[in-house]
Amino acid sequence: MPHIDRIELTSPIQEAKLVFDDKLDMDLQGKKKVTISENGMLYDRNYPGGVARAAVHVTTHGWDYLKVRVGGLTESQKKGRLLLVSDKIESLGRQISGRWTPGHQMEESEPDTAIFHCGGIDQQLRDYQPEVFQGPLNWKLHMAEESSWYADREAPIDLGATALELYVLKHELPKLFEADGTFKVPLLLLRMFLGAALEQKVQSRFEWVSLVTRISHGSAEPFSGKDKDTEAHWLKYHTFDGGASFGTSERGGKFRLKQWLAAYRNWTKNKVITCVNCYDQAAIVEVALSLGMDYNQVAWEYHQVFGYIPRTTKLVGWGLCNNPYFCDDKDKMIVDDDDESRWAFRNHAHLSWGPDFHPDKEEDFFDNNEDPEEFTATPIYIIDACAGPHVGNELRDTYYKQLDNNSGDEKRYPVEKLAELKRNHKPVSFWGSGLTGLSNVASNWTLKGLQDTYYSGTSIEWSDLEPPSGSPLLTKVYGGKLSTIQEHFSDFVPNVKFETPFTTTTGKWIEVEIPDEEDESGNVVTEHRMYYDADFARSYFSLRMMVTPSHNAATALIKDRTKRFSISSKEPSLMKQGSKSPITMIGGTYLKLFTYANLMVELGCLSGSKYLQDIADAVAKNLSGDEAKLAEPDQWDACLD
Repeated sequence: MPHIDRIELTSPIQEAKLVFDDKLDMDLQGKKKVTISENGMLYDRNYPGGVARAAVHVTTHGWDYLKVRVGGLTESQKKGRLLLVSDKIESLGRQISGRWTPGHQMEESEPDTAIFHCGGIDQQLRDYQPEVFQGPLNWKLHMAEESSWYADREAPIDLGATALELYVLKHELPKLFEADGTFKVPLLLLRMFLGAALEQKVQSRFEWVSLVTRISHGSAEPFSGKDKDTEAHWLKYHTFDGGASFGTSERGGKFRLKQWLAAYRNWTKNKVITCVNCYDQAAIVEVALSLGMDYNQVAWEYHQVFGYIPRTTKLVGWGLCNNPYFCDDKDKMIVDDDDESRWAFRNHAHLSWGPDFHPDKEEDFFDNNEDPEEFTATPIYIIDACAGPHVGNELRDTYYKQLDNNSGDEKRYPVEKLAELKRNHKPVSFWGSGLTGLSNVASNWTLKGLQDTYYSGTSIEWSDLEPPSGSPLLTKVYGGKLSTIQEHFSDFVPNVKFETPFTTTTGKWIEVEIPDEEDESGNVVTEHRMYYDADFARSYFSLRMMVTPSHNAATALIKDRTKRFSISSKEPSLMKQGSKSPITMIGGTYLKLFTYANLMVELGCLSGSKYLQDIADAVAKNLSGDEAKLAEPDQWDACLD
């Protein structure tokens, strides 16, 4: 009896592998059991249980990406032409099909088999091109007439169903996904965005851009794309100082995608909310868009001074808001337009794109077209998943006219406050490829240069943070265990003498899992975060430690982190902190930074700023309490064991 023997992928243009946290992802989504495809094998009849083998495949054409082996054929069935067809995927108007002709297939090793080279049949011409198959596919084998592939010489044969989860991408993936020569794509990311596109019957790039933006903004559900209120989102704007959570900077840089997905998992498990800013939001949109369109058609933009968002704006995770730094006081989300207490965006990052925008086809495009506002060669549409949302269908002029300070009406914003903001902050406007590159800070970058360029503050120099000359901290590395420091942090935080919001009788402290990562320089980043769950689990304290090969490398990291200190219109104080520990710190209200030997240590919080210095001091004292824990440089990563 004819049957499907096996299904496997043909050679891709890029080697791409799925990244999959088997139990966790399966539990979160309630999917049927799935495993990752090995060596391109998607289905094998001899594999027990009918388990789906999930895969991602990158190709530049829509045909010939699957090789399907059909067994159990009779000699008479193989005398004529055969057509293999899956059931139609109604949401896309597509189906998988392949043909077999006697005498033209050399791969069969047995007389009762035929191998079909298959691909998708599209019923319409579209500019949105990924193909997504989730769940069982039913197959039929047609014995075709010589005169027509679609005229049967006898009744078609039902070959039954095969489990399949396949994502066929039609554009090369950006380098962001590359690791050790292989492109690695998280299955959870594919399901969240391409799965939603499947459900919503996305037909065009405009629809794809809109869907990705709305999911990222929280106005559409991941996985399904159904409408949602952003107030129910698991990401909320950081209304205290606009800080980033996922490693991004004003130029994009390296986005911590693994940590972004972990934040989603922590939300589903513990209802833990993660705070974000416009850099984070632009980054996840840029990453997700690359799954469904040419990544090169998207640009990252940065503008300073940006201005006042109108009261019709839905701030990510919060809803209607014209005052983004309301410090979680919902009564201040919307204030009078000209209220002097109203805050603007000091700077803002968003994306732009165009159907005919191809900066990759012109050498040094962004160097030759430095100011995005002056570019008029092709229509440019704005994407903003932070404040809006603006879903990629508004031209630049329309987008900027919606700002209250661009309305022409001085009653729509606090005029003098905006004038002061412009006096204190240098105008900056640029665009670029965002996450296709890494953001690096020159080794001679100074705090004074940072302050003069981006915002004013108390001037200090890096030498103020250095240990004394001859100190072993300059030449040795930390030889203890980071787990011990993390345990001390976990024990110390709940015993701080807190006031509201950390003192309710119903609240408790939650430790969440944040995976370690390795940055582009080989430094290892580990983070420990504790949430207080009485207030929607937004209030937290975090301990992030970056393990580097040397003290000089740790100093380079603290310089880079300081450059991305804050994006709010408030004035962060880049200055020495009043530490009671023997270690000199730099920071501001919601962040304390210091180095210890080869470690760069960062303490952060959301709403507990009055307690943060004491917590940072406790961590510093614990680290510096025993210099016998210092080790030789070749042991720099032993503290991770």
